[in-house]
Amino acid sequence: MIIIALQFRLIEFFEINLNNKNNIFSEIKIKLKENDGNQTEEFSIFGRQLALGSGDYFLDIPYALGTQRFEQAKLAPLPKNFYAINYGNGCPNGFIHTRALPDLNWNPPPLEIISSSEQCHTLNIYRCSTTNIKNNLPILVVINEGNWLKRSNANLEPTSIINNFACNKNSDNGIIVVSINYRMGFYGNFYLPGWPENKRNFALWDIKTGLEWIKQNIGYFGGNGEEITVMASGESVKLVSLLGILEEGKSLFKKQIFISGSLFSPTIFQSDIKNINNTNNYNIKFLISSNCLNENELNEELKNNNSLKLEECLNKLNQQEIISIENKIKNLQQNWPIITS
Repeated sequence: MIIIALQFRLIEFFEINLNNKNNIFSEIKIKLKENDGNQTEEFSIFGRQLALGSGDYFLDIPYALGTQRFEQAKLAPLPKNFYAINYGNGCPNGFIHTRALPDLNWNPPPLEIISSSEQCHTLNIYRCSTTNIKNNLPILVVINEGNWLKRSNANLEPTSIINNFACNKNSDNGIIVVSINYRMGFYGNFYLPGWPENKRNFALWDIKTGLEWIKQNIGYFGGNGEEITVMASGESVKLVSLLGILEEGKSLFKKQIFISGSLFSPTIFQSDIKNINNTNNYNIKFLISSNCLNENELNEELKNNNSLKLEECLNKLNQQEIISIENKIKNLQQNWPIITS
């Protein structure tokens, strides 16, 4: 039993293999105590163990709850008595190439059979089975690119991630790997001139909220919230790049690793939002194709900086309607994110 002080409470961590015979589940058992020693609550978080190798992984942990369309994610508390053993929903996007697949125990499930939902603010945690609170391990947060061909940014292949990264023999004690699900495409990046800052860049703020959750809670899994490195690839480099220079984001991690892409992109730095023609053209074409307003009505709305009718209509679109619209205008480029202040 190891006792540490965290957030003005004493926390006791117990790690238990719930099924030694089949090596299926693992448990983190947490007891919270006030400084006077009185126990306030006790709860567990259950994960899965690798069938081959020595590793734990915890799936579909919510870092935000109840987030609606065109709303910024709000930080969720650490779940209590939570079974983090199943892959959850992916975030919806323009992916439509589905096909029937054999009823197998996919790990992780391929894109074709992942269900999608706008309630997709979750993350996965991968670590060595020998990890405990004494390790205080550094964290690698993986931000996969948010392109049209992904339904889940967070689902990594656990055996490869754990054996090659978390339990890497070149590291003293290994690391903890975390992957974050975030909104993409229309759901994560849609905006129009005149929309307030809190109605834009949801993909960016989703990742920020996920990092806040990790920094606050990764200690329960044996990690060090002050030693976070974020690794981004493809389009997600823009998001992580911006977080590194924004006041709201730069305190959430120490290091960045970029696999393709650059911070110094002309699509990021613009002197005036009206000059961002490609993204504006994409979003305006999306609105026209949605039949929310005709072109004259849309121009009048934009002229008056009035987005209420637009937002009300866009909130009524279902996933299939959004997919159909995105496929009509997929030849247009959506440059994002856009920061104007």
